[in-house]
Amino acid sequence: GIEIYHHHVQENPPFSYGCYGPNDDGTMVTVAQCRALYDDCTTDASDQETIPTNEGDVTYVAWCPCYDGSGLGYNGTGLNTGINIVELA
Repeated sequence: GIEIYHHHVQENPPFSYGCYGPNDDGTMVTVAQCRALYDDCTTDASDQETIPTNEGDVTYVAWCPCYDGSGLGYNGTGLNTGINIVELA
């Protein structure tokens, strides 16, 4: 068949995908596996920014596309700080 390459985007973070799967064994890619692929995904406080939103302040790491399933980010998305990771369901 024909191979087609496309991107998925959405209106909330992470706007586009950071990692997609599944793993070779068919399991979901974990947040830790995603974070391991990107040097910018650190837990260093100096890399974190606090962004004010209409829902309150959100801690964010620029250039890290790996969000968890906590629902504590903007508009109910997860966080990408790597602290107290909640895996996606």
